[in-house]
Amino acid sequence: MAPIKVTKALIPMAGSNHITLPLQTLQGAGPSSTVIQHQVDELFAAGIDEICLVVSEATHALVAPVLVPYGKKIAYVWQKEPRGFGHALWCARQWVNGQPVVVQVCDHVFLSSTPLSCVEQMMEEWTARGASICAIQRVREAEVPRVGVVSGTRLEGPPGRFALQAFLEKPSVTKAELLPHISGLGSSEYLCSAGIFILTPGFFSILSGFETSGTPEKLRWLAPALTELMNQESLYGLEFRGRRINLEEPMGLIRAQIAMGLNSSDRDVLLALMLEESVRLHR
Repeated sequence: MAPIKVTKALIPMAGSNHITLPLQTLQGAGPSSTVIQHQVDELFAAGIDEICLVVSEATHALVAPVLVPYGKKIAYVWQKEPRGFGHALWCARQWVNGQPVVVQVCDHVFLSSTPLSCVEQMMEEWTARGASICAIQRVREAEVPRVGVVSGTRLEGPPGRFALQAFLEKPSVTKAELLPHISGLGSSEYLCSAGIFILTPGFFSILSGFETSGTPEKLRWLAPALTELMNQESLYGLEFRGRRINLEEPMGLIRAQIAMGLNSSDRDVLLALMLEESVRLHR
């Protein structure tokens, strides 16, 4: 039986550091757009029908006017207290309404190296698996303390598919080294969560269980719920073809702008500008 089609997407963006970031402007192959417009357009192009933003009052006041043209396709849920990523998703549980949902972070730009966008690759994998999926990418040891590190076993068939067995949230390198090594990775390479998930209703049941069982602290991060999900169901990893750029890292927004420009029809214009600025720097 084919899995239920994924038609909903969630973007948590209630953190204090997410108030203005979604409104930064990016210039790609088409007209310039804000980060949030770029993300929303990509999700709708992938087949998503409805998107819910988990916001604070401050974020909503700035973002909602920008998204007015999308009408009722955009919904909002408030996270009144900054209680973490898992709690933000829990706040949207009624909107999810027992359906599978794409979850995407608001502070990354995803650049595909194929005609399919990164989220389209994830949805294609959902069609094949019908189970929760975590987008993953390779990182070097120095990046480990800044990301969610995963481990698991490679699956037969197309490359880049894994059955995940562990998820550590921003671990120390010492702790990450205790995970079973995955064949094919270098000695200082790890797999990390790349900021896109497709999650089953079971994941939201786990979040609700944490809230009602007196362990709401488990909602601060995703690791506790994802670990429980791996125990109850399955969580697969897809090493998508492309890359993510974290806009919150130093020069992240500039890196995203350069990468998008180099992949656009204005590539030569951007290269000329970069060369001109380099020459000015050394005068």
